[in-house]
Amino acid sequence: MVTADYDRGTLSTSSPVVYAALLLNPRGVLPPPTPTNVSVNSDGMQAPVVTDGPWRTVNRIGWDRVSETLPFQIGSFALARQALAPAGGVEPLMDKRMYDTALQPIAATISSNPATVNRMAALDERYQIASSPNPNALLYGVAMQDLFGTWSHWATTTVAVGEPPPGPATILSTR
Repeated sequence: MVTADYDRGTLSTSSPVVYAALLLNPRGVLPPPTPTNVSVNSDGMQAPVVTDGPWRTVNRIGWDRVSETLPFQIGSFALARQALAPAGGVEPLMDKRMYDTALQPIAATISSNPATVNRMAALDERYQIASSPNPNALLYGVAMQDLFGTWSHWATTTVAVGEPPPGPATILSTR
């Protein structure tokens, strides 16, 4: 534990204050287990924003939550996607920190739904489906971070997504 005494406050204009901080040393700590039973379910599609624009898929990536009986407390996770067909690079699915360029790990929250309390999940609604090849092949990866900042190994799964078939043509007039 480290303490800091400020005789005139932190801004040198107030009453005395003492701050204390615990410094955790994760050396020798085992990394969290690799996510298990990673799966992808489609939650639907988002229509193109403009005429002839790309459709976007909404995929729910899920994996088993670490058991509370294990000595690991998961604080956050990282999610990434790679387009396999058509080929593309790895794209992190985390947002940047405010006022920074570093990526922010996603907070690991627990569902209030009893049916899904033992699963963790994340949504990917950013992928724009390429019209060729149809379907597109995607690879998703997830890694978990414990409260010490130690990361697990990546676990991956694949999914194929494609544009919906065209709807029936509406005839407005027979002239």
